[in-house]
Amino acid sequence: MGISSFEIPGFDWSSRLQLFLLYLTRVSSLFMIAPIFSSPLIPKRVKIGFIFITSLVLFLPMWASPFVAIPWEIPIVIAIMKEAIIGLLLGLTVAAIFSALDMAGEMLSLEMGLGIARVLNPATATQTQLLSQFLNTLGLLLFFAMNGHHWFLEGLAMSFKGIPPGTWIDLKGSVQQLVHSFSEIFIYAARISLPPLILLFLSSVSMALLSKTVPQLNILDLGFPMRIITGFAAFVVLLPYMVPVIKNLFYYSRSALFQIAAP
Repeated sequence: MGISSFEIPGFDWSSRLQLFLLYLTRVSSLFMIAPIFSSPLIPKRVKIGFIFITSLVLFLPMWASPFVAIPWEIPIVIAIMKEAIIGLLLGLTVAAIFSALDMAGEMLSLEMGLGIARVLNPATATQTQLLSQFLNTLGLLLFFAMNGHHWFLEGLAMSFKGIPPGTWIDLKGSVQQLVHSFSEIFIYAARISLPPLILLFLSSVSMALLSKTVPQLNILDLGFPMRIITGFAAFVVLLPYMVPVIKNLFYYSRSALFQIAAP
């Protein structure tokens, strides 16, 4: 079925403001859960201003055109809800990156016996594991070093061309892509934490064999510090291996973001 649209000669403020509202809704819902932008450390006024300016910049080509074609296939209320869902889908794709790093850090910390040692993560205002905080900081630095904020905004701009506001598009494919992206992203989390986990497992096996060989040793007093030392040593030695995996995680997330933005 073809798209029913109408053209508005001149500058019809009412129609343009309605269309701008759809732009603003998609950008707001995306920034609400996207990493870095959703940080409680950023003042709310700064967030509101950044969201408004970003929406306005993306909307300017439509605003400046002498004719505005708005394909109102659905009521305005449903259109706003659809824009919010699209923004959430895009934001979750990027947020999953740092969730994967959190997961990798949690697994390593628990295996090393650091489950009780938690620190405040200023980016999310929540308690997190030590290694999770380190991996999040490392991921944040790599995110900016790889111009992740650029392709993040590029994916947002692409979404307005791939999924025009006011049109009815089946989002089933985008949701399926998001679910598939989550599964792949958490596989990357396992790849990040697996090498140190293997060394920790071998350390546990060696300590078990040592306790059988030398029963006089107090294996409990010796085992806990050995696991922590082995875990940190493995983490430091294998860090050069983890960085390329994290970079591949970012590249995969960028590809998934673009596929959701332009289905």
